[in-house]
Amino acid sequence: MNKENKIKLSFVVPVYNMEKYLENCIESILSQNVEQSEIILVDDGSTDKSVVLCDKYAEQYENLKVIHKVNGGISSARNAGLLAAQGEYICFVDSDDFFKKEFANDFLEICEKENLDIIRGWYGIYEEDTKTYQKHLFPEISYSNKTLSGYDFLKKSVSEHANEVVPWLGFFRRDYLIRNKLIFPVGIAYEEDQLFFLESLVCDKKCRVYQSDVEFYSYRKRTGSATKTPKFKQIEDILYVVEKETKVLDKYQLPKDIKKSVLKYVCSSFYQLTSIYGRLKREDAIKTAKITPFEVKWQCICHPYDSHQFFKIFLFTFARWVVDLEYKRRRR
Repeated sequence: MNKENKIKLSFVVPVYNMEKYLENCIESILSQNVEQSEIILVDDGSTDKSVVLCDKYAEQYENLKVIHKVNGGISSARNAGLLAAQGEYICFVDSDDFFKKEFANDFLEICEKENLDIIRGWYGIYEEDTKTYQKHLFPEISYSNKTLSGYDFLKKSVSEHANEVVPWLGFFRRDYLIRNKLIFPVGIAYEEDQLFFLESLVCDKKCRVYQSDVEFYSYRKRTGSATKTPKFKQIEDILYVVEKETKVLDKYQLPKDIKKSVLKYVCSSFYQLTSIYGRLKREDAIKTAKITPFEVKWQCICHPYDSHQFFKIFLFTFARWVVDLEYKRRRR
């Protein structure tokens, strides 16, 4: 493939039973009008009409292809798309979400100008219940529209409480991911983004990251998604991710100040456990208290992401009954 025909951008879309939202997602990708691009739909064993929709679009558009695979979870689907992609950059998109506006060509231009490995933007929330779009409020940051090293990006995003880990907030240079053997942890259904993004920032000290101020992505908040009783599987996944994130400290030769930022990042991951603890079934809550290592809790107390998370984790560690009472009060 000569330089003129080289694919600049691969959109990777994991699909599992999203017939209701898939067309909206695909159409928003097509509207980006990136000439040298490809769209990879990874059907992760869907049992609804998503399969038919994927194949229909593949017949209509030459630059769109479908991978049909046995169900393995979102990480497995993203990895399959990553390995099949040919673009210089990769943009992950969840199949129930959509792009709010045209942005891709502008991002590619910045990537080329700044020689970036990663570019990030922002997102808003589309409320499924009310069919309304809400601008997501992020803190004012000192590094907006600037290029940083991966180390500095981690340090600033953590210290300024603007740490957004989701992979769909921008582009990754494909060669950067492949060269550093970065893939999503298979078998993990919750917090899988946390580990992937952390490693993408610290695996190579030459990593170049740009934080755009453009809000381009629409995250769909679906009906009832916030009221479901969490499963114990979520607890197991969070503890697995926290363990792997902690091992990043030894896996890479990191400066002392960056190690502190990693520990704050780990605290942010662990905080998710305390957030769902009070909504667990009683037997799962008891089990959670038993299997959560004290070392992890103490590490998070010593390196809190912010004061709120410190307080919550401190209570979970030393006065869990207070947390239990608070959740009981909220349920009344």
